[in-house]
Amino acid sequence: MNSPSSSDIRAAVLQLSVAADKSTNIAIAVKRIQQAKLKGCTLAVLPECFTTPYDNALFRKYAEVIPDGETCKALSQAAKSNKMYVVGGSIPELCDDKVYNACTVWDPNGNLIAKHRKVHLFDVNIPGSTCFKESNAMSPGNTLNTFQMGKLKVGLGICHDMRFSEMAALYQKQGCDLLIYPGTFCTELGPPHWSLLIRFRALENQTFVIAASPARDTKSNYVAWGHSMVMDPWGKIIEEADEKDMDLYVDLDFTLRENIKQQIPTGNQRRTDIYDTIYKVTVLIKKKLNFESHGSRQNVKRLPEDLQSKSYDYNTTEYIGSFFPKTLYGISIYKKKPVLTHIFFSFFLNDLFNTSMNVCTRHQLYSEPTFPNSIKFQIGRVSSLITGVVVTPRTNDCNSSINDIINS
Repeated sequence: MNSPSSSDIRAAVLQLSVAADKSTNIAIAVKRIQQAKLKGCTLAVLPECFTTPYDNALFRKYAEVIPDGETCKALSQAAKSNKMYVVGGSIPELCDDKVYNACTVWDPNGNLIAKHRKVHLFDVNIPGSTCFKESNAMSPGNTLNTFQMGKLKVGLGICHDMRFSEMAALYQKQGCDLLIYPGTFCTELGPPHWSLLIRFRALENQTFVIAASPARDTKSNYVAWGHSMVMDPWGKIIEEADEKDMDLYVDLDFTLRENIKQQIPTGNQRRTDIYDTIYKVTVLIKKKLNFESHGSRQNVKRLPEDLQSKSYDYNTTEYIGSFFPKTLYGISIYKKKPVLTHIFFSFFLNDLFNTSMNVCTRHQLYSEPTFPNSIKFQIGRVSSLITGVVVTPRTNDCNSSINDIINS
């Protein structure tokens, strides 16, 4: 193993035993995060469902609201007191009477900087082997989610998400250096698939991959495979646990990734003229708006009449070129009323698809001092004021459709 000084980050992969008592599981996780700090780690990764046995009958019972629940408060404090990034495996999240399998991420100041809801639920039926239907107890997430660790970008998935190469490919296209998958593969599917899938995701996307499993409990209704693992971009296993309760401490040198990308530049060799992997977003038009020009507000424009609800591909210029011709349209709030303004602004796309939108203006619209140089808002929180262009697929608040919020 490389020394910490030669590495960009030192990561701890915490393969915890999961007991029936939620508070006990949380306390153990916090203690192991503290131990990781003493080992020089700047990142700690917990396993999927580390607060609850993996059981459909228990998910709602153990669920909590993010970020106000017992687990979130403990992880926030652990990240802050140890000055570490903490990827909180996953917990059952309760929101709007639905339960989600959700991963939270906390920065060294204890702030929640990302949340990923499991997109692909574990619904399988293998005769004589495994039968499990996670969708009987959980609802799926609808977004891809990343976070920054300094200059490094990290993409998030949970367990069954690992099987879908398109999702990892989109993270690669967004420039992710590391993919993290908290996962609870069972003992039937773990031996043939676990390490193979981790290697595929690392090799095909030229990224590091961390997969964090709970320890194996043979008395549980669902027996986890264990074998938490860290894979490098060459498809080489850096460290692997066995099935027992244990932790991995791994140094990740990201110069290796840059070297591999230069040696085998598949990112530049993709034939997007023949095929592509896209992240879809839908732009909805609530209703046509009519605005009048009032003196100095000559830059206020009418919404183009030919715009209708339409799906746009995340990676195509059509999204920018067709929907926002040359100078872009955006929504701002002026004197507590919705105004469609003809402004120059930039979408920070990653935030947009987590349904936060940054609008940066050149302050050319209004002379009133109340109009800010830049505004940032959560679409879901101001949607009652918006009657024009809205962006889905989902808001950060309970994954309710923005269109549903506006119509409510």
